[in-house]
Amino acid sequence: MSTDTDPDPAFLDHLEWQLRTELRREARFAPREAAPMWKRLKIAALVAASLALGGASVVAAERVQQSREAEILAAQTRVRIDLQRSRTDLAAQRLSEASTRVQAGIATQAEVGRAEVARALEQMRLRRLELDLSELELSGREPRDELDAPLVAGQDFVTERMQVELEAARARLAEVQRAHAWVERMVAGGFASHDELDRILEDAVEPQQQTHALEELLALRGNYLSGSLQRERAWIFAQRVRASAALEGLRVRIELARARLERTETRSAAGAASNEDVENARQSLLELESESRLTQLELERLQLPN
Repeated sequence: MSTDTDPDPAFLDHLEWQLRTELRREARFAPREAAPMWKRLKIAALVAASLALGGASVVAAERVQQSREAEILAAQTRVRIDLQRSRTDLAAQRLSEASTRVQAGIATQAEVGRAEVARALEQMRLRRLELDLSELELSGREPRDELDAPLVAGQDFVTERMQVELEAARARLAEVQRAHAWVERMVAGGFASHDELDRILEDAVEPQQQTHALEELLALRGNYLSGSLQRERAWIFAQRVRASAALEGLRVRIELARARLERTETRSAAGAASNEDVENARQSLLELESESRLTQLELERLQLPN
């Protein structure tokens, strides 16, 4: 296995060529007798010194390369930050415009609510990028999100990023729940269909899944930092959390898909839906059930003793 102190192969090839040349020259011109001990020691010392210098040069070269790579990554992140700032400013402008329309009586408060969520999400994306840049500048390496990632200059970037993502997931979930309440009233009044209500419920699955997963991952991160969760167990615990959250989300989608299939079959019997509509609904349910089974098997694999 290669280490930071391993000499560069090209350097070793060059060194070998130099030594072979020196030995051939000595064999050609020296008397045909064994080389003195002092000369053998001199050659051995030359080899050792050359290897040490070569290894040091490789380490230095790798550090220069790593530093240059960090500079490029930081520059890329700054470009993304500039772009995200423009998106955040645009979201703030749209919120202001929505508030003005509400005051003028040409828009509803729901529009302002959606604009507020959109601005909050853009602000959180900006915060996430700023954390990435801070870690890059402090560590000289690409940011890490693994549960066992170390603190950087005493700062826990992993936890801070997860907290930002959790806030974003909660904001999205709250907005979907408000939309669900409104569509539910519309369905009760006969102004919207159950299919529209299902779409809102499906929209809620992802932020709900993310919220549950991030809450558990934050707890695991705290356990790791306190020493109650070992490094070699952190990865598998994180995978279990993600698989469990995905499985729960699939169960919700399967229930919705079954209800949709039943409604489609009922409409088909009444001549309001085609056989193709029924087949598409049945295929969607089959795919979700297969994905759920695969996720369940993956979770079982993760539960096996290591």
